Amino acid sequence: MKKYLTTFLLLAFLATGIFTLYACQDGVTDGDNESGGGNNDDEAIIVPEYKDYLRGTVNFSDISYQRPDIDQIISDFDAVCSAIEENTETFEKQLEMIKALEDGYNELLTMRSYANILAYKDTSNAYWQAENEYISTNFPSFSKSVENMLVTAANSAHAERFEEEYFQNDLIATYKDGGKYTDEVVELMEAEAELESRYSSLSTANVTIAYKFKRDTVDNILAFYADSLGINSEEYKTVETDCLEIYESEVQKLSEELLVDLFKIRRDISDEFGHTSYAEFAYDVMDHEYSESDFENFLCDISRFLLPVYQKLSSYIFNQYDFSNRGQIEQNRLINGTADIMKNADAKLYEIYSYMLQHSLFDVSPSSSNRFDGAFTAYLDSYNAPFIFISTEGDVTDYTVLCHEFGHFADYYINYSASTSLDLSEVSSQALELLALTQFDGILSEQTVNNLTLYKIEQTLSCIIFQGFYAAFEHIAYDIPKENISIETLNDAVKTAATTVGLNSNVIDALGYVTIPHIFLYPFYVQSYCTSAALSLEIYFAELNDDGSGFEVYMELLDRGEDKLTFDEHLERVGLTSPLESDYLRVIADRIHYELMGSHYFKDYNGGENAA
Repeated sequence: MKKYLTTFLLLAFLATGIFTLYACQDGVTDGDNESGGGNNDDEAIIVPEYKDYLRGTVNFSDISYQRPDIDQIISDFDAVCSAIEENTETFEKQLEMIKALEDGYNELLTMRSYANILAYKDTSNAYWQAENEYISTNFPSFSKSVENMLVTAANSAHAERFEEEYFQNDLIATYKDGGKYTDEVVELMEAEAELESRYSSLSTANVTIAYKFKRDTVDNILAFYADSLGINSEEYKTVETDCLEIYESEVQKLSEELLVDLFKIRRDISDEFGHTSYAEFAYDVMDHEYSESDFENFLCDISRFLLPVYQKLSSYIFNQYDFSNRGQIEQNRLINGTADIMKNADAKLYEIYSYMLQHSLFDVSPSSSNRFDGAFTAYLDSYNAPFIFISTEGDVTDYTVLCHEFGHFADYYINYSASTSLDLSEVSSQALELLALTQFDGILSEQTVNNLTLYKIEQTLSCIIFQGFYAAFEHIAYDIPKENISIETLNDAVKTAATTVGLNSNVIDALGYVTIPHIFLYPFYVQSYCTSAALSLEIYFAELNDDGSGFEVYMELLDRGEDKLTFDEHLERVGLTSPLESDYLRVIADRIHYELMGSHYFKDYNGGENAA
C-alpha cells in the first residue's frame, strides 16, 4: 500500500484497465498467410524456462474470485481512523494498524480487476456483470473511507512520522486541509457508476429489439430463427442482417440517452468537488500536466500542420494501397512472433514478455458477439501482475495491438502500476507499436512489413487527428450549461469539434461520430492519445536515424524510478521535447512528409517510388 495510498484518489476515478481503441482495423498484408518464422498454423505457445521473478505472481488460472466484503473493508479503515484520533496506542502500533489495511485494500483492487476482465470476456454472463457492477457502485464509498483515513493521519499527532516512514512525503500537503469525498459526492459517483455499467452491458445478449412479431434480445431472436430456418440458409442470413441493423440503431439511441445523463451527473460531481468546470476536475483526475489553453493550441496545430499533410499523403500514398486484403494469422503464432520481436528489441522487454507467458497473464482471443471488442491492460495488485486482454481480428494488424498493450504491461511491470501522467503512460504503448516495426525480420515478409509500416504511420496520424476531434468534443460539450445539455446540443458540439481540428462539420455532425467507450467511461482520456502519438513518432524517427537509439530512449522513459518528476521533466531527462511546445506538430508533419514523399524506402510494388 505504500506505493498506492497517497495516489489513490486519482485511481478511484479510473477503471482498472487502460483501454485502447482497436475495435476497427484494416488489414494490411499481401493476402497470404504469414509463416511467422516458419512455424505451422497449429504451433504451441513457446513458454520460456521457469524463472522466479520475485513478485509473488501466480498463474492467472490459479487466481480464484472471492467477492470482496466492501462493508467490512470500510469498517476496518474506519477503525484505524478511530485509533489514530484517540491516540492511545503508540506510533508503532498505529503504523502497524495502517499497514494491516494493505491486504484488504489490494484484494479489493485485485478482485475489481478480475471481475472486470471476466465481465468483458463474456458480456452475456449475468454473474460477472453483476459482480462488476457490485464493486463499481460500491467503490466510491470505499474511496471515501480511504480518504478519511488519510485525512485523519495527516492531522494526527504523528503526521510527520507517518509521512516520513510510510507515505513518502505526500500525506500532509495533500490531506492536511481535509478531503473531498462528501456524502453527496459518493451518491453522485455511485449513480455515475451505475450509468457506466448500463453502457458496458449493451450487447446482443442484453439489448431487446422488436423483430416481426417477436420482442426479445438479439441473441434469443437469432437463436429462434437459426433453429427454424437453419443457420446456413439465405433466409437466416437476411434475418441476421436485419436484426443487427435494428440492434445497432437501438444501441445508438440508448447510448445517446446515457451520454446525456452522464454529462449532467459529471457536472454535478465536479461542482461538488469545488471545481470551476468539469474539464478542470478531469485534468486533475487524469493528471494532465498542462493547461487547457495549451491543449487548445495543440488542437489548432493539428488543423494547421498535420491535417494538410495527412490529406496529401492520403491522396498520393495511403489511398494507393489496398488495406482490405487481410492475411490471416493464428493466435499462437501471434504470441510467439511477438516474443521474437521483444527478443530482437531489448533484453529487458523480452524478460518481461517471458514473465507474461510464464504466468499466462493474457487473454488474446478472437472477437465474438459477446466479447468486448477491444483491448486493455489491467493490474492485479495482490500479485504485482499486469494482465492483457485483446479481442483479435485474425490478421497481422493484431501485432500492433499486442505490442501496444504489452507496452502498458511493461510499464506496469517496471513501475508497479504507480500513478503517472496518462500522456506519459500512453507513450509506453504507442511508441512500442512503432518501434516494433523495425524488428520483424524473419517474422513477416518484407512486403508485409512495408505494408504494415505504412498502415501504422497512417493510423498514428489518424489517431492524432481523430482523437483530437474526440477531445475537442469533450472540451466543448462539458462546457455546455447543465440545464442545456441534450442530444441536440451535444450534436452541435460534435460539429464545432470537427471544425476545431479542420474536419468537415457538414458530414461529421451527430453523436454517432463520438460514441466510443472512452467518451462514456474515461472522460478526458483520449487527448493523451494525441500527445503520446506525437511523442511516439519522435522516438520512432530516432530509431530510424540510428539503430537502437529509439529503443534506448524508450527504455529510459519507461523506467521512471523513484523521483517524482513532472511530465515535462521526464521528457527532458531523456532528451525529448514536450508535444505542447509551439511548432512541435509542424516539425512532426514535415518529417513524415519527407519520409513518405521524399525518401527512398517506401516503394510501390511495381518498382516505382511513391513521390509526388
